[in-house]
Amino acid sequence: MSRVPADASAYPRREAPFLVNFETGWSDPGEDDVHERWLRSAIAALGRHMDGSGYANFAGDGQPDTSVRRLHPKALARLQAAKRDIDPDDVFRAMPDLRAPLGRR
Repeated sequence: MSRVPADASAYPRREAPFLVNFETGWSDPGEDDVHERWLRSAIAALGRHMDGSGYANFAGDGQPDTSVRRLHPKALARLQAAKRDIDPDDVFRAMPDLRAPLGRR
């Protein structure tokens, strides 16, 4: 496996042996509690194996900016600069943390 410096890309933890993503969904809002409970239980069961990092393309806990905050600071700064240069009118709004340094909310 090649080593990529942590600040060289938007995903700094390439040395991790695996990546886990829970993709969930249900149609009955009345089942929210039961599904959220099993999901949180599954995440907790993996807790001792996790380092707290995240992948920028995976939203977390219903908050799209959660995983962006986990990026390496230099990688986040580069993404924010790209956002400022490429999308100054803030057309693409999926990642709120990328907008923050632009002075718009």
